[in-house]
Amino acid sequence: MPEMRANWTGAEPDPHRAHTCFRQLSGSLDFSEMPVSVDFSRSLKGRIGGTFHPDLRPDTDWQGQYDLSYDSIAAAIVAQIIERQPAVPVINLLTHNMFDYSDPADPACVRLRQAFDAIAAACHANGVEAIGATVAHVTKAVRGLPVRAEPFVCEGNMYGKGAAVGTLAGPAPAR
Repeated sequence: MPEMRANWTGAEPDPHRAHTCFRQLSGSLDFSEMPVSVDFSRSLKGRIGGTFHPDLRPDTDWQGQYDLSYDSIAAAIVAQIIERQPAVPVINLLTHNMFDYSDPADPACVRLRQAFDAIAAACHANGVEAIGATVAHVTKAVRGLPVRAEPFVCEGNMYGKGAAVGTLAGPAPAR
């Protein structure tokens, strides 16, 4: 989403330990990353260019802006998680505190309820039990996994003609 100055193309899509050098890789830090769940089967055009994948955030009117329902987004996300078989399967959506989720008539509250209903229906349709979890629960599960640190390899012509290819290896995290 270039309008947000966010580029996560190729990032690990499931909960994992953070990397010492690069935010898009699995690493060895004692800190877990829990990406927003997205439907990788579709790419949408951003308002000022670029593309992004739909997710379940309630601050976007997916139906009105993109002709997508929460049901179709959630069904795709659940199917993709089942296919990936991550060690810690999570459906993560984001909200913003500028909306009044305590008001059932607020459009963002209506869409949040639609998102939760869609997640429950998609899980049920796939024989998956949806269980609520806190960030602390997910973090504990991620930290309980073996470390799978990927090396950061800087490739390409980032700095002009003849730029070298290099590798950065961060130091072991201090304890």
